Parts: sequence; C-alpha cells; structure tokens
Amino acid sequence: MVLNLKLTQFIEGYGLLRKTCFLKKQQRKFDELHDEIKNIEEFLDNYDELNKDNKITKGQIKGIISKLKTKYKSLDKLECEEIYEIISDKYDQLSKKSRTEYPHKRSYVLPTSFGNVIRAFELYSYQVYGIDAIAVWTRIVQLAASDHKKSIEDAKSQVDFALNLFYISYFLLIEYIAMSLFTWTMPAKLVPFLLIFFVWAFYNIAIDSAKAWGEEVKAVFDLYRYNLLEKMGISGITKSSEKEKWEEINQLFLYWNK
Repeated sequence: MVLNLKLTQFIEGYGLLRKTCFLKKQQRKFDELHDEIKNIEEFLDNYDELNKDNKITKGQIKGIISKLKTKYKSLDKLECEEIYEIISDKYDQLSKKSRTEYPHKRSYVLPTSFGNVIRAFELYSYQVYGIDAIAVWTRIVQLAASDHKKSIEDAKSQVDFALNLFYISYFLLIEYIAMSLFTWTMPAKLVPFLLIFFVWAFYNIAIDSAKAWGEEVKAVFDLYRYNLLEKMGISGITKSSEKEKWEEINQLFLYWNK
C-alpha cells in the first residue's frame, strides 16, 4: 500500500521529477491553453459586439479571426454563424480541458499530465467551496452513500491497475535495454516496441481513469458538504457565508484552532 502510494506520487511529479524540464513543459502547455481560451473569449466578445443588429460582415469576421491561432484562420471561408458555432464549441472544449486536466493556477502545475489531472480535482473543493480536501476528506467521505463509496473505490482501483501495468511495462523495457547493452544483442526485436506502446497506452489509460475518479471525488463535496455541517451542529449557512465558514473548519481540522 505504501509502495503503491509512493509510485503514484512519483508519476504525479513529486520528488525528482519536479526538478526536471517536464515541469517547464507542463507550465508552457498551461500558458498556451489559457492564452488560447483568452483569445477565443475576445473573439466571442467582439463577435457579439459587432453582431448586435445581426449585421456582422465577412470582413469584420476576418479581422477578429486574424487574432486567433493559425489553425482557425481557414474558418473565414465559412458563413458567419458557422464560424461562431465552431469557435464556441472549441471554447467549451478548451474550458473543460482547463478544469479537468490542469489546476486553476499556474503555481500549482505539476511536471506530468497525470499529476495535473489529480491536482485539478484535489483543488476543486477549495476553489468552489473553500473546503480544504486534505483536512475534510476523511470526514466527509464517511457520510457518502454506500454505493457512492463503492464507485469511488472502483474508480481508484482502475487508476491503480493502470499505473501498475504502466510500471511493469516500464521496468521490463529498462530490463530489456540493460540486457541488450550488456550482451550486445537485441533478441526479439519486436519486444521493445511493444513495451514502449504499453508504457504509452497504460499511462494514458491511467490519466483517463484519474479523470473518472476525480468526478466521483468532486461529487462527494457537491452532495455531502451540508451533511457534514449538520453533523457538526452548524446551521444557517448561506451561499455567501459558506466559504468563510469552511475556512474556519479547515483551521479547526488542520491546526485545532477553534
């Protein structure tokens, strides 16, 4: 169990990986994603402003598309409404990606894609409700329905299974390379290519499984946070005061500050 935790933390990007070029790569991808989202937001705002009376022209469309990335510029051959619909759909896709594949702040970005998916749902409860997941999780999960608990356990098992297969494939690949270098031979030449494929495949399966696990975890905070407040004898919480109250509870659980 402890070994599995350490292996998971390593592939998330803690430890030595945090000091490698992988972190800068993930930060660059984070910046590019948010820059693209910002540019599309500006496009949509400009489109709405120019199209107040449904009189936007092709020339105006070309003008605001020119500010987007090159891959969007071919859209100027389409009708105005089609362009707007395609770019709106792209905005929804990128917004979802930014919420599920990265934390909400650049400073929280980790060196691996897997780690950033985990970090994204770890920070969800604090970003939305002001709940520190580390402080509150062991308490709030006790209030989840039994079928929900099972769903969480099943989703986490899928992540562990994929990571275990990833590591097995990875270490077999390292062993094969070491043996080949030691003997100066390359037996079963197809094997390393298969192992590379398995490493890539199981890593991506782990990422997809982590997203599903994250949705189960986020649902616990969405559905049972008021149950926890009730169990603690706290009532009269409003939407406007909820974050402030959870900040107090975080302090209580983490530092025993009443």
